Amino acid sequence: MTQLITRELKGVVIHRYLQGESRNENARDSGLGTGTVTNIIQEFNNELADYEPEAIRELAVQLRKEGISPNDCVRGSQIIKSNVFQY
Repeated sequence: MTQLITRELKGVVIHRYLQGESRNENARDSGLGTGTVTNIIQEFNNELADYEPEAIRELAVQLRKEGISPNDCVRGSQIIKSNVFQY
């Protein structure tokens, strides 16, 4: 039986991808085949090619390894840009 690939399901797959989850884990957790997950990710990467989705994913993986949330990263950037810290 073929599973309907909804926009919401694609969003879940992309979210997991950006969080650094492997293709196999993503497929298992979403109930999709690995090829389907690969196709969803490829479509996403093609749509965002100018924004370097692989670089975004790698940043997310590194932030997670360091225990830093994306919001923490943004806040740190805002602090630096506001010149709160004088070097």
